[in-house]
Amino acid sequence: MNRFISKIREELEQENKSLVDFDRCLNLLQDVEDEMDMMESENQELDSNNYDLERKIEDLEDELFSNKETRKVQTLDDVYKEEIFDELSKKYSHWKLEELLKNNNIL
Repeated sequence: MNRFISKIREELEQENKSLVDFDRCLNLLQDVEDEMDMMESENQELDSNNYDLERKIEDLEDELFSNKETRKVQTLDDVYKEEIFDELSKKYSHWKLEELLKNNNIL
């Protein structure tokens, strides 16, 4: 955006004001406006993403709070193990999962 503004300044700072190309200045101003609109749109998208992430954090905090009240305290390692087990359970049958865990000395 600064490059557009500097071009407008260059045009307007000509010694002979009769040589100022106002159409060029207007086009450059339109470019500035378009760029500002694009930045505003990106900002709105980032705000939306930020809002979504804040909601997810609140959900996770709620889940953490409910876990503290209903279950024993878990270590981060336990949480990762549960998540890994859940993901593997979706991919493999129970007997295949058990076999994989045994073969890798996890069980």
